[in-house]
Amino acid sequence: AGVPVELGGSWPSVLVGGCPPPPSVAAHSAGASPPEGSSMMPGGKLVRCKTCKAYVNPFVKWEADGRRWCCNLCGVAQATLPAYWGGLDEQGARSDRWQRPELRAGFVEYIHSEPPHSRAKPATAGFE
Repeated sequence: AGVPVELGGSWPSVLVGGCPPPPSVAAHSAGASPPEGSSMMPGGKLVRCKTCKAYVNPFVKWEADGRRWCCNLCGVAQATLPAYWGGLDEQGARSDRWQRPELRAGFVEYIHSEPPHSRAKPATAGFE
C-alpha cells in the first residue's frame, strides 16, 4: 500500500522495506551489550541544566577547570555541583570522562532514584 508494485521498471526509493530501527534496537539485535546505566552522583541525583532540563552529555563545554559547564542545547552556563566536579585535561575535556558513561557515550540509560514526575499534581476544579 503506497508503494507501486509495477511501473515498467525499477522504482527508485531510499526507503527499502520501511524505516530503519533506532540505533539502540539495532545494537541489541546485533548482539551488542546494552547501554550502560549511570546514576552520576552519590544518592542518584542526575546533573541537569537548570534552564532546559537537558542531561549533562559528551557535548557540554567545561569552563573554570570543570567548576562550570555550559549546556550544549540552550547555552546557559552553570556551576558544577561539588560532588560532580572533575578536573579538565589540556584539551578542556573532563579527565574522568572515560569512567563516566554520560560523558563518553551518546546513549546512556539513566537510573532515577525517584520517578521524574513524582511531584504532587495540583488540585483540579471539578464540575458539578
